[in-house]
Amino acid sequence: MRSMTMRAVFAACMVWAIAAGQNAAAGQHDAAGRDVWLINTHGVCGDCSAALESQSVGIWRLAGDCQWVASDLRSLWATDDPAAPTVIFVHGNNSSPDDAIQMAWPVYEQLCGDPSGHPFRLVIWAWPAERMVRGIRADLQLKACRSDTESVLVGQFVDRVQPQVPVTFIGYSFGARIIGGALELLAGGQLNGCCLPHKNVAPRVPMRAMLVAAAMDADWLLPGHRDGEALAQVDQLYLTVNGSDRVLRWYRLLYGAGGPEALGCAGPACCACLGPEQAKLDMADVTCAVGREHDWDHYLACSGICGKLGWYAFRQQPVGAADAAPPKEKPAAAKVQSSKNNKAVAKN
Repeated sequence: MRSMTMRAVFAACMVWAIAAGQNAAAGQHDAAGRDVWLINTHGVCGDCSAALESQSVGIWRLAGDCQWVASDLRSLWATDDPAAPTVIFVHGNNSSPDDAIQMAWPVYEQLCGDPSGHPFRLVIWAWPAERMVRGIRADLQLKACRSDTESVLVGQFVDRVQPQVPVTFIGYSFGARIIGGALELLAGGQLNGCCLPHKNVAPRVPMRAMLVAAAMDADWLLPGHRDGEALAQVDQLYLTVNGSDRVLRWYRLLYGAGGPEALGCAGPACCACLGPEQAKLDMADVTCAVGREHDWDHYLACSGICGKLGWYAFRQQPVGAADAAPPKEKPAAAKVQSSKNNKAVAKN
């Protein structure tokens, strides 16, 4: 765990150093309005009844000099700003914290390239999705169970965010499953008998969600089903549909023969049953463009996510991808804060 986390920190410093160089050249500074946080739940047990603050959650904030600084949840919540939307990125299966950071990079890059120059807070949610046991099916079943725990943790985190702060979720594969469960809990529902321990009842700004290659049952969003209240928490939900995705086509084997299809493969079951909530769905059929691939980069390249980030994060009209040029080269090295801080990071 120590070496894995250290690799993630080093990779993150390299990635965000590139962004800092670009912003400096443009006369911008992330510390002025572009806040980046990393939440690592690898140290959290599977007990979904415990309060988030009492769990072993690793929290880091990216400082202006491209160093990850160990922090805590209270400090994160203290940066709530209704003028700076919070974007929460949740990765999928077989991903490490290093992978999560790399996957979040194009999201961060696109948000920085938005013509409005709008401030934002990006939260990268890294959960234990690495291979746990032998056997693909057994491992996926464990991750499905773990995703329920993560839904509770994400729900608790967002519940403590000020209601006036706009929140946008971006979830890939099992990350979409986590977000669906979190939205259900934020609506006051339960997940496997668990609910939010101290639900904030203050009216919240409607949230938004982008579910890419969603590894969750196709009927879960229907009223009375597992995530039947999730759509009530959002005013718009972007959903990719790919009937050829080679991983999602095997999703039903999680339950054995005859199991339900995946939402990201078949789309929502019985859309007409959603009633008025159906109007909130923004579906993109990417079957022809993505084909059999179950890969974040492939979906990101063709599904229009980048073009719609301004709409979902900043509540703007959808536009084409930003024209910001990619960095030409990487710096030779990047600083990590200190050996003492590294040890603290590695323990989590």
